Amino acid sequence: MAKKQQSNNSATTAKLKTLAEEHLKFNQSSTLDYSTSSEEILRLNNELSVHQIDLERQQDELLKSGSELKKSVVRYAEFFDFAPLGYLSLDRDSRILEANLTASSMLGVAHSRLQGVYFKAFVIPEDYAVVDALLKQVFTERVPGSIEVRPVAGKTENSHTQSALSLRTLRIDAAMRDTDYGFRIILSDISEQKQRDNELQRMTRALRAINECNQALIHCTDERELLDTICSIMVKTGGYRMAWVGYAEHDKEKNVRPVAQAGFENGYLQTAIISWADVEHGHGPTGTAIRTGIPSASRNILTDPLFKPWHKNAILRGYASVLSVPLRDGNAVFGVITMYSDHPDAFDTEEFNLLTALAQNLAYGITMLRTRKARELAEEERRQSESRYRSLFQNSHTAMLIIDQQDGTIVDANPAAASFYGWTQEELCRMNIKQIDQLTDQEIQAEMQLASTENRNFFLFRHRLADGSLRDVEVYSGTITIEQTPLLYLALHDITERKHAEFQLIEKHKRFTQALEATHACVWEVVLETNENIWSDETWELYGLERGDNKPSHELWQSSVHPLDRERVFKDVTDAVNRESVIAVEYRINLSDGAVRWLMVRGKPLFDEKGKVNRYLGTSIDITERKQIENMFLEKQQRFTQALEASHAGVWEWDMKTGANIWSDEIWELYGLERGTEKPSHELWRRSIYPDDRIEAVRNVLNAAKNASPMNVEYRVIHLDGTVHWLMGRGMPLFDEKGKVARYIGTNIDITERKEIEIEREKLMKSIEGFQAALAIRHIGWWELDLSDHVVRRSLEHERIFGYESLRPHWTYEIFLDHIIPDDRAMVENQFKNAVEKLADWNIECRIRHTDGEVRWIWAVGGYQFDTSGNAIRMSGIIQDITHRKLLEVEKEGLHERLFQAQKMQVVGQLAGGIAHDFNNMLQVILGHTELALQHHDSSYEDLKAIQKAANHSAELTGQLLGFARRQTVSARIIDLNSSVEEMLPILRRLIGENIMLIWLPNVKKALVKLDPSQIIRILTNVCVNARDAISDTGTITIETNTIHVDNAKINAGNTCLRPGDYITLSITDNGHGIDEQLLPHILEPFFTTKAVGKGSDMGLATVYGSVKQGNGFIGIESEKGKGTRIIIYLPLQRKQTQPIEGVIEEQGLQHGNGTILLVEDQPDILQLCRKMLEHQGFIVLAASSPLKAIERAKKYKAKIDLLVTDVIMPEMNGRDLFNKIAAICPKLHVLYMSGFTADYIGKHLAGDRATNFIEKPFSMTALSQIIQDILKKKPEE
Repeated sequence: MAKKQQSNNSATTAKLKTLAEEHLKFNQSSTLDYSTSSEEILRLNNELSVHQIDLERQQDELLKSGSELKKSVVRYAEFFDFAPLGYLSLDRDSRILEANLTASSMLGVAHSRLQGVYFKAFVIPEDYAVVDALLKQVFTERVPGSIEVRPVAGKTENSHTQSALSLRTLRIDAAMRDTDYGFRIILSDISEQKQRDNELQRMTRALRAINECNQALIHCTDERELLDTICSIMVKTGGYRMAWVGYAEHDKEKNVRPVAQAGFENGYLQTAIISWADVEHGHGPTGTAIRTGIPSASRNILTDPLFKPWHKNAILRGYASVLSVPLRDGNAVFGVITMYSDHPDAFDTEEFNLLTALAQNLAYGITMLRTRKARELAEEERRQSESRYRSLFQNSHTAMLIIDQQDGTIVDANPAAASFYGWTQEELCRMNIKQIDQLTDQEIQAEMQLASTENRNFFLFRHRLADGSLRDVEVYSGTITIEQTPLLYLALHDITERKHAEFQLIEKHKRFTQALEATHACVWEVVLETNENIWSDETWELYGLERGDNKPSHELWQSSVHPLDRERVFKDVTDAVNRESVIAVEYRINLSDGAVRWLMVRGKPLFDEKGKVNRYLGTSIDITERKQIENMFLEKQQRFTQALEASHAGVWEWDMKTGANIWSDEIWELYGLERGTEKPSHELWRRSIYPDDRIEAVRNVLNAAKNASPMNVEYRVIHLDGTVHWLMGRGMPLFDEKGKVARYIGTNIDITERKEIEIEREKLMKSIEGFQAALAIRHIGWWELDLSDHVVRRSLEHERIFGYESLRPHWTYEIFLDHIIPDDRAMVENQFKNAVEKLADWNIECRIRHTDGEVRWIWAVGGYQFDTSGNAIRMSGIIQDITHRKLLEVEKEGLHERLFQAQKMQVVGQLAGGIAHDFNNMLQVILGHTELALQHHDSSYEDLKAIQKAANHSAELTGQLLGFARRQTVSARIIDLNSSVEEMLPILRRLIGENIMLIWLPNVKKALVKLDPSQIIRILTNVCVNARDAISDTGTITIETNTIHVDNAKINAGNTCLRPGDYITLSITDNGHGIDEQLLPHILEPFFTTKAVGKGSDMGLATVYGSVKQGNGFIGIESEKGKGTRIIIYLPLQRKQTQPIEGVIEEQGLQHGNGTILLVEDQPDILQLCRKMLEHQGFIVLAASSPLKAIERAKKYKAKIDLLVTDVIMPEMNGRDLFNKIAAICPKLHVLYMSGFTADYIGKHLAGDRATNFIEKPFSMTALSQIIQDILKKKPEE
């Protein structure tokens, strides 16, 4: 709009200017007309004035437009310079004509220095080519274009530091200007966008790598395979230059041992010294991660001083940054995984966290594989051990017996024992070893003593056989444990014929000596410890030495060996002795007459009783003639050398007329024979063949020779080391001038590898069949989808998981989805879609609907298989029903909740026991002082009796509290159940609350049962609490006792009692909500409950059941939903009631005591009270407020002290330790323990103490006097 107005003003001005000029020319060319009238003059003057005003107005408008134009130019310049994009104008030579400030900032050069500079001066040389291509496209082809370049580093006007612009990326958009003179460029800084793209790509690679690693953790079954796979994934998928896993060695240097690696390593790990010790080579990321247990990184290897030991090799291999993450097994670090990147600062926080999680998964996978391997090895070892033992015992040719160490009963005998003794195994197992052994007990002891003296591990006995004959046996024995029973095994050897054999051995020795003389062999012996040499007569003759002139020695033997063989022979002999192995050497000796003789020497190590070699025994044989014959064949053997080298096979020749054989060196190697031990022959070839192949191979060769046809045979041979090899023999007949076969010549080739491949192929097919059978046994189905025709192959177990008993005609992905319940279908489709898009594996747990309508949990795993070109060709996977496992997981969560509640109840019980103990101490002070005050019989007597009664009642309440805490002594006795229930009624009413009425109906007079009173408390408390919880508002609980006779008829009719007899029944009935019929069978199980979470320990009725069973009783439950529950407890009826045995002593007059008592109590009130009680009864009391003070008193008075009365639990030491210390001072001392805790709780503090006298607080003066009198009547040892 402004441009249009400016154009109109310019046109008007030009028009006025033209009119003025024409008017001026007209006036100048014409002469003045003085005849012009004044009116005309006035009119012209008026027009001129109007024109002057119009010109002045136009001038003002021009000035205003000029001002606006200047402002617009300034605004345009500001917009141009400070625009977010850089703007450049270039000429045709690419020199900068114009640039804004943003462009100069992007190029890192001051704005004043840009004009006239070639644009390429600001681009790194690597990007020159793309810049030239853009200029050509814009200038020549006149087509706009864009490129991305990296600017060189430069300085800005406001900066004195070098900027790292070379790390940035600029986008250039170029186009021709309106004129042909140059073109315009727009610069955009896209560095941050590039960085975000790179980070996104890096994170994508990391996530893909971690996903593949997790799949490897699932599928790999071998630790090395797992580590190699993980490293390969981190390089190929994760994009790292190199990755490796190392294990921390616990040697002196604490080295890190590489166990797997992938990527560009090029010998880096072999040359690098990496430690996890606190030394220079342990301060790198790897050593630091292992030593500290936390990930460690070197963000820039080039500048990191801690990476100095490995800096040079790392830079040569293109490593720029490194991250090491420790591998943990629990709290222990056992290794590390290390990744190298070719970019500095390559590991950001998110990638760092992902790799840390990967390391945790990898460590867990390694630990699981090791655990599984160890478990498999242990199980296999156990199985093999049992098998070896049973095989050894049953199949051993040695007679073996297993006997009971206690009474000598024969527990087992092997067939060899039955054969030796003449009895059957069954008869032997009914006998005692003493029926066989003919030695007396004294003779057996003497033989065992003699064996110990002679340091031998066997015994010599005389045994009787079934036919009555006696045999001398050598018995080896040892202890074994079978089914936790210690037994003794005997291995027996019949040595009756040994003496006869000794004579025969002497005769054999004579014949052996004669054989040596006949074969020109000699025997020698060397004692290693003394270096003593023993030579037979033949040895002197063989070495050409005179026996009388020399003494056999190592030095004499050394001097006889030929100088050219001496060094080799000495080394071979020394090595054999050091290895404690057989000596086998051949060498030459020099005789005195100058002749040279070849000897073959063989020596065998002999061991002492400790298993160490103490001497060598051997022979030397003259093999000079054999060596001469070998030299004759040397020339013939050389003829085959070139042929062997060319064919890489063994060459043989068989002379059909003489039977002679010629073998190349390779033939001996192929047969696994040692050249020189025998001559090559048809018989040696036949013996070398594997026995199972021998007949067939020999038949084929002889048939070929008979028919003069080529030989073609395959067979196996056994090498000296026991290995078996396959050979393929080919031979061609050669004919003489008469046309008859003169000889065969041929080759042998080792085809073991080919045969192994064929065998492995057969094994693989069988393994696949076995794997499919194993999957079926484990109820795991498998499937396979051919991507070329989309046909799905699957197992029958796959169909059964979905509810089909036979294979369907076809199976599709849609059929699979139809079985998945709607709530899980979207999740499954999403996971499967992602796996298909990424050609990745998947692992899904979801719910399906069985064909019978039941909902089941399944676990499905699948993945892709690829051809050699990397194209996906099939999908396959397995599927398993995991419903049972899911149910177990839910059940496990419930068990954890119940265990926590049970632990809370245990803490409450401990707290109740502690409170009762302190309360007992206070009651002791109250009752004791009350009893002392009652001795005076003054006016306060009745008040004191009331105090005493209340305190006794408090003691009873304390006992009940201890019963709740389960710290009362469990001691069953005959009690009146009615009395016990009546004593509990006040507590029960407080326990169930005022909204519930408690009704007590004792329907039998004497309800005598045998049970611990504390168990009655436990039964009533637990059942009533359950009844209270079953009543939602108001209700009633009825407790009643009755008698019942149970006979077999009632038992058969289904009565709860399983034994006939008379019973007292204790019934507790409530009118609560009742129990479902299907829950009744589980109601007595521990932790089973019908209550809400947090409403009980779930142990109540289980505890009641245990108490009833201890009383030989039974428990029955009747319940109906909505009407209530009745618990019926059956306890055997007792006919007589026993007298009270605890805490009840008839009141008698106090007996006057005498003697000195050392009294120890850390509570001052109780100490003073007990002192008064004892002194009131006439005893001399030495009071001590601590164990240490008591020991001082004991040292002072010693033998004057008759009795120690002490508390059990005290700060400095317990009562038992105090008694042990004082007993050492006063040997004949009696002791009486007292405590506010009960006897069963205190029992663990007095375990093993010979003094078991105990009185429980609170006690009366009469009870204390009576127990002290009883103790002092005994001897201290009683």
